Amino acid sequence: MKKSLILPAAYAITTVLGLAQNHPDQFAVSSTSLHNGGALPAEFTCDGERASPPLAWSNPPAGTRFFAVTMHHIPGPGDTHVYMVIYNIPGKVTSLPKNVRDVGAWGINTVNGQREYTPPCSKGPGAKTYTLTVYALSSEAKFADPDKPVTRDMLLAAIQDKTLATAAIDVTYSRSGTVAGPRVPPELERALSGLTLSDEQKQAVQTTMQQYGARQRQLREELLKQLKTVLDAAQYAKVEAAMQQPPPPPDRRQ
Repeated sequence: MKKSLILPAAYAITTVLGLAQNHPDQFAVSSTSLHNGGALPAEFTCDGERASPPLAWSNPPAGTRFFAVTMHHIPGPGDTHVYMVIYNIPGKVTSLPKNVRDVGAWGINTVNGQREYTPPCSKGPGAKTYTLTVYALSSEAKFADPDKPVTRDMLLAAIQDKTLATAAIDVTYSRSGTVAGPRVPPELERALSGLTLSDEQKQAVQTTMQQYGARQRQLREELLKQLKTVLDAAQYAKVEAAMQQPPPPPDRRQ
Protein backbone atom coordinates (compact mmCIF):
# COMPACT_ATOMS: atom_id res chain seq x y z
CA MET A 1 0.00 0.00 0.00
CA LYS A 2 1.40 3.37 -0.97
CA LYS A 3 0.39 6.88 0.03
CA SER A 4 1.94 10.12 -1.24
CA LEU A 5 1.63 13.65 0.12
CA ILE A 6 3.20 16.79 -1.39
CA LEU A 7 4.81 18.99 1.27
CA PRO A 8 5.64 22.71 1.02
CA ALA A 9 9.29 21.72 0.85
CA ALA A 10 8.46 19.75 -2.32
CA TYR A 11 9.30 16.44 -0.70
CA ALA A 12 7.20 13.40 -1.52
CA ILE A 13 6.52 11.31 1.56
CA THR A 14 5.96 7.69 0.66
CA THR A 15 4.61 5.37 3.32
CA VAL A 16 5.38 1.70 2.80
CA LEU A 17 3.73 -0.96 4.92
CA GLY A 18 5.39 -4.36 4.71
CA LEU A 19 8.66 -5.94 3.82
CA ALA A 20 11.25 -4.67 1.40
CA GLN A 21 10.66 -7.41 -1.13
CA ASN A 22 7.07 -6.21 -1.66
CA HIS A 23 8.35 -2.87 -3.01
CA PRO A 24 11.99 -3.43 -4.03
CA ASP A 25 12.40 0.06 -5.48
CA GLN A 26 10.95 1.99 -2.54
CA PHE A 27 12.00 2.85 0.98
CA ALA A 28 11.01 -0.12 3.13
CA VAL A 29 11.57 -1.63 6.55
CA SER A 30 12.06 -5.30 7.35
CA SER A 31 13.00 -7.53 10.26
CA THR A 32 14.38 -10.99 10.77
CA SER A 33 11.91 -11.44 13.65
CA LEU A 34 8.79 -9.57 12.48
CA HIS A 35 6.57 -9.41 9.43
CA ASN A 36 3.85 -6.92 8.62
CA GLY A 37 0.52 -8.00 10.07
CA GLY A 38 2.12 -10.81 12.07
CA ALA A 39 2.41 -11.42 15.78
CA LEU A 40 5.01 -9.70 17.95
CA PRO A 41 7.14 -12.51 19.46
CA ALA A 42 6.98 -12.71 23.26
CA GLU A 43 10.71 -12.04 23.58
CA PHE A 44 10.03 -8.39 22.67
CA THR A 45 7.25 -8.00 25.25
CA CYS A 46 6.96 -7.91 29.03
CA ASP A 47 6.18 -11.65 28.89
CA GLY A 48 9.67 -12.40 27.55
CA GLU A 49 13.16 -10.92 27.37
CA ARG A 50 11.84 -7.34 27.10
CA ALA A 51 14.29 -6.78 24.23
CA SER A 52 13.73 -4.34 21.38
CA PRO A 53 13.21 -6.08 18.00
CA PRO A 54 15.82 -5.98 15.22
CA LEU A 55 14.99 -3.75 12.25
CA ALA A 56 16.56 -3.03 8.86
CA TRP A 57 15.65 -0.59 6.11
CA SER A 58 16.57 -0.17 2.47
CA ASN A 59 16.30 2.19 -0.51
CA PRO A 60 16.09 5.52 1.35
CA PRO A 61 15.35 8.53 -0.87
CA ALA A 62 18.15 10.63 -2.29
CA GLY A 63 19.20 13.28 0.18
CA THR A 64 18.66 11.14 3.28
CA ARG A 65 21.13 12.16 5.99
CA PHE A 66 19.56 10.78 9.16
CA PHE A 67 16.93 8.31 10.34
CA ALA A 68 14.51 8.11 13.25
CA VAL A 69 12.62 5.11 14.62
CA THR A 70 9.53 4.95 16.81
CA MET A 71 7.20 2.27 18.16
CA HIS A 72 3.70 3.13 19.33
CA HIS A 73 0.20 1.82 19.95
CA ILE A 74 -3.11 3.73 19.86
CA PRO A 75 -5.47 2.18 22.45
CA GLY A 76 -8.25 4.67 21.75
CA PRO A 77 -9.09 8.14 20.42
CA GLY A 78 -6.75 10.81 21.71
CA ASP A 79 -4.40 8.33 23.41
CA THR A 80 -1.04 7.00 22.25
CA HIS A 81 1.32 4.65 24.05
CA VAL A 82 4.97 5.01 23.02
CA TYR A 83 7.54 2.27 23.58
CA MET A 84 10.59 3.53 21.70
CA VAL A 85 11.89 6.81 20.27
CA ILE A 86 15.31 6.99 18.56
CA TYR A 87 16.40 9.91 16.39
CA ASN A 88 19.48 11.38 14.68
CA ILE A 89 20.58 7.95 13.56
CA PRO A 90 23.40 8.56 11.04
CA GLY A 91 22.51 8.01 7.39
CA LYS A 92 25.12 5.28 6.99
CA VAL A 93 23.23 3.12 9.51
CA THR A 94 20.71 0.81 7.83
CA SER A 95 19.73 -1.49 10.67
CA LEU A 96 19.21 -1.80 14.42
CA PRO A 97 20.23 -5.00 16.23
CA LYS A 98 18.06 -6.76 18.76
CA ASN A 99 18.12 -4.94 22.09
CA VAL A 100 19.78 -1.87 20.57
CA ARG A 101 21.37 0.52 23.07
CA ASP A 102 23.98 2.84 21.59
CA VAL A 103 22.64 4.08 18.25
CA GLY A 104 21.47 7.65 17.73
CA ALA A 105 19.79 9.76 20.41
CA TRP A 106 16.98 8.40 22.55
CA GLY A 107 13.68 9.99 23.43
CA ILE A 108 11.42 8.86 26.25
CA ASN A 109 8.70 6.24 26.27
CA THR A 110 5.31 6.79 27.90
CA VAL A 111 5.42 3.74 30.17
CA ASN A 112 8.20 4.72 32.57
CA GLY A 113 9.34 8.03 31.07
CA GLN A 114 12.88 6.76 30.47
CA ARG A 115 15.18 7.03 27.45
CA GLU A 116 14.92 3.35 26.60
CA TYR A 117 12.81 0.69 24.93
CA THR A 118 9.98 -0.50 27.13
CA PRO A 119 8.08 -3.62 26.03
CA PRO A 120 4.34 -3.76 25.37
CA CYS A 121 2.17 -5.29 28.09
CA SER A 122 -1.08 -5.79 26.20
CA LYS A 123 -4.05 -5.25 28.51
CA GLY A 124 -7.63 -6.34 28.01
CA PRO A 125 -9.05 -8.99 25.67
CA GLY A 126 -7.95 -9.44 22.08
CA ALA A 127 -4.81 -8.65 20.10
CA LYS A 128 -3.46 -5.11 20.04
CA THR A 129 -1.65 -3.50 17.09
CA TYR A 130 1.79 -1.94 17.50
CA THR A 131 3.52 0.10 14.79
CA LEU A 132 7.26 0.43 14.24
CA THR A 133 8.09 3.32 11.95
CA VAL A 134 11.36 4.38 10.31
CA TYR A 135 11.69 7.98 9.10
CA ALA A 136 14.20 9.02 6.41
CA LEU A 137 15.29 12.60 7.17
CA SER A 138 17.03 15.28 5.15
CA SER A 139 18.77 16.68 8.27
CA GLU A 140 19.04 16.01 11.98
CA ALA A 141 16.22 16.73 14.41
CA LYS A 142 16.82 19.82 16.55
CA PHE A 143 15.01 21.01 19.65
CA ALA A 144 14.76 24.36 21.40
CA ASP A 145 15.89 22.85 24.71
CA PRO A 146 18.44 20.10 24.01
CA ASP A 147 18.34 18.97 27.66
CA LYS A 148 14.59 18.40 27.73
CA PRO A 149 13.49 14.76 27.28
CA VAL A 150 12.18 14.23 23.75
CA THR A 151 8.73 12.69 23.34
CA ARG A 152 7.36 11.14 20.17
CA ASP A 153 5.13 14.19 19.64
CA MET A 154 8.13 16.50 19.97
CA LEU A 155 10.09 14.41 17.49
CA LEU A 156 7.30 14.35 14.91
CA ALA A 157 6.96 18.14 15.16
CA ALA A 158 10.73 18.59 14.78
CA ILE A 159 10.99 16.39 11.68
CA GLN A 160 7.78 17.44 9.96
CA ASP A 161 9.62 19.39 7.26
CA LYS A 162 12.64 17.08 7.20
CA THR A 163 10.89 13.79 6.47
CA LEU A 164 11.56 12.45 3.00
CA ALA A 165 9.84 9.08 3.48
CA THR A 166 8.52 6.71 6.12
CA ALA A 167 8.27 2.94 6.25
CA ALA A 168 6.39 0.95 8.86
CA ILE A 169 5.60 -2.53 10.14
CA ASP A 170 2.39 -3.30 12.05
CA VAL A 171 2.50 -6.23 14.48
CA THR A 172 -0.04 -7.62 16.91
CA TYR A 173 0.30 -8.90 20.43
CA SER A 174 -2.03 -10.54 22.94
CA ARG A 175 -0.97 -11.41 26.46
CA SER A 176 -0.34 -15.10 27.00
CA GLY A 177 -0.86 -14.77 30.72
CA THR A 178 -3.11 -12.77 32.99
CA VAL A 179 -2.86 -9.01 33.17
CA ALA A 180 -1.27 -7.65 36.30
CA GLY A 181 -3.79 -6.02 38.53
CA PRO A 182 -5.65 -6.16 41.85
CA ARG A 183 -6.05 -9.59 43.36
CA VAL A 184 -8.33 -11.17 45.92
CA PRO A 185 -7.46 -9.86 49.41
CA PRO A 186 -4.97 -12.31 50.95
CA GLU A 187 -6.99 -12.72 54.13
CA LEU A 188 -9.99 -13.86 52.08
CA GLU A 189 -7.79 -16.16 50.02
CA ARG A 190 -6.46 -17.75 53.24
CA ALA A 191 -9.94 -18.18 54.65
CA LEU A 192 -11.27 -19.84 51.49
CA SER A 193 -8.28 -22.13 51.19
CA GLY A 194 -9.06 -23.53 54.64
CA LEU A 195 -12.62 -24.53 53.75
CA THR A 196 -13.88 -27.85 52.46
CA LEU A 197 -16.24 -26.95 49.63
CA SER A 198 -18.58 -29.01 47.50
CA ASP A 199 -18.20 -28.93 43.72
CA GLU A 200 -21.22 -26.63 43.49
CA GLN A 201 -19.74 -24.28 46.08
CA LYS A 202 -16.37 -24.27 44.33
CA GLN A 203 -18.05 -23.30 41.04
CA ALA A 204 -20.01 -20.55 42.73
CA VAL A 205 -16.91 -19.21 44.49
CA GLN A 206 -14.94 -19.27 41.22
CA THR A 207 -17.69 -17.33 39.43
CA THR A 208 -17.80 -14.79 42.25
CA MET A 209 -14.03 -14.35 42.13
CA GLN A 210 -14.10 -13.81 38.38
CA GLN A 211 -16.77 -11.14 38.80
CA TYR A 212 -14.70 -9.56 41.57
CA GLY A 213 -11.59 -9.54 39.36
CA ALA A 214 -13.47 -8.00 36.42
CA ARG A 215 -14.85 -5.23 38.63
CA GLN A 216 -11.43 -4.58 40.18
CA ARG A 217 -9.84 -4.26 36.72
CA GLN A 218 -12.58 -1.84 35.71
CA LEU A 219 -11.99 0.25 38.84
CA ARG A 220 -8.26 0.14 38.16
CA GLU A 221 -8.72 1.52 34.65
CA GLU A 222 -11.06 4.24 35.96
CA LEU A 223 -8.46 5.16 38.58
CA LEU A 224 -5.74 5.45 35.93
CA LYS A 225 -7.95 7.68 33.79
CA GLN A 226 -8.58 9.99 36.74
CA LEU A 227 -4.89 10.09 37.67
CA LYS A 228 -3.99 10.98 34.09
CA THR A 229 -5.99 14.20 34.44
CA VAL A 230 -4.16 15.37 37.58
CA LEU A 231 -0.58 14.14 37.08
CA ASP A 232 1.97 15.40 34.58
CA ALA A 233 3.22 13.02 31.88
CA ALA A 234 6.33 11.87 33.75
CA GLN A 235 4.43 11.29 37.01
CA TYR A 236 1.68 9.37 35.26
CA ALA A 237 4.20 7.23 33.36
CA LYS A 238 5.77 6.12 36.66
CA VAL A 239 2.38 5.31 38.18
CA GLU A 240 1.25 3.36 35.10
CA ALA A 241 4.52 1.40 35.00
CA ALA A 242 4.22 0.52 38.69
CA MET A 243 0.64 -0.67 38.25
CA GLN A 244 1.67 -2.93 35.36
CA GLN A 245 3.98 -4.89 37.64
CA PRO A 246 2.65 -8.26 38.86
CA PRO A 247 1.20 -8.11 42.39
CA PRO A 248 3.28 -9.63 45.19
CA PRO A 249 2.38 -13.12 46.32
CA PRO A 250 -0.04 -13.26 49.22
CA ASP A 251 1.28 -13.58 52.75
CA ARG A 252 0.24 -17.07 53.74
CA ARG A 253 1.48 -16.86 57.30
CA GLN A 254 -1.29 -17.66 59.82
